[in-house]
Amino acid sequence: MSRRRYMTTIGGTILCALGIVYFTQAGKAPAAAIAPQPSIMQQVVPTPAANGALREDAPADLDGLRHGEPLPGFHAPAPLPLPQGAEQEARRDTDCAVTATAAPGEMATVHLQVQAPCHRGERLTVHHGGMIFSDRTDANGIFAADIPALSERAVFIVAFADGKGAAATTRVQGLNEIDRIVLQWGGQAGFELHAREFGANYGDPGHVWFGYRGDGAVGRLIRLGNPEVFNAKLADIYSFPAGHAPRAGAVAVSVEAEVTENNCGRDISAQTVELKGGRLRNPRDLMLSMPDCDAVGTFLVLNNLVDDLKIAAR
Repeated sequence: MSRRRYMTTIGGTILCALGIVYFTQAGKAPAAAIAPQPSIMQQVVPTPAANGALREDAPADLDGLRHGEPLPGFHAPAPLPLPQGAEQEARRDTDCAVTATAAPGEMATVHLQVQAPCHRGERLTVHHGGMIFSDRTDANGIFAADIPALSERAVFIVAFADGKGAAATTRVQGLNEIDRIVLQWGGQAGFELHAREFGANYGDPGHVWFGYRGDGAVGRLIRLGNPEVFNAKLADIYSFPAGHAPRAGAVAVSVEAEVTENNCGRDISAQTVELKGGRLRNPRDLMLSMPDCDAVGTFLVLNNLVDDLKIAAR
């Protein structure tokens, strides 16, 4: 792989993890007039028709009544009708409910599936353990993805622009045997996460990044997010099975940023999240000033932002 690179070393500032607050705005049913009905107190008392019938000033003979029987001459009022459109609104809310399910998968991943029949082709945001990415539902209102987990009790929150959303949770096994690094950013910043396993050079089989899925490599890298949606949020996640490493060695990890027409001469930002030995480290924030546009096509390589992985043979 021939790629011109500028070598830059930076230190990330450790900040607090992103807090995730999820608000749901309850919809209001449309107000409508309720047809007036006579109350129980306004019911007409029937006129006695025979000797011995009830008088207004005499107690009623209730000895012959059984439990649950109505009083003589009493007629219950008709039930009040629902407000106009309320039944249809309730049915629509049920049909438009957003649901999410999560199921554990291989290599400590989770299969997340979202069903949102009234949000077809719409942008959604997924939150998990400080990681955020955005994507879009398909023509049927369904979204599905295999997501690398960042916690044993994995909680996923899905939100749409109108405030509707859902949450799903599952338990993940074997997370303490996986080393995981997340690089996340917004928009067209041009970031990439690269891992070079056991001394591999760029373009070798042990070089893993989004443009090369790592045939012959031990670890794997996945990119989550859709760059085409509004206010896109993307994430590269590299996972290495440290608990089942074939040999001892090191994995060199670097953050790179390509200088493009969209980011040249601008400040861009990203964040890293690391999971090692089953423990999630505090995120690190990165702010980077890109070169002028005459450097389009070159790459900035940011060393020391993410610690290399030290691998012991098992």
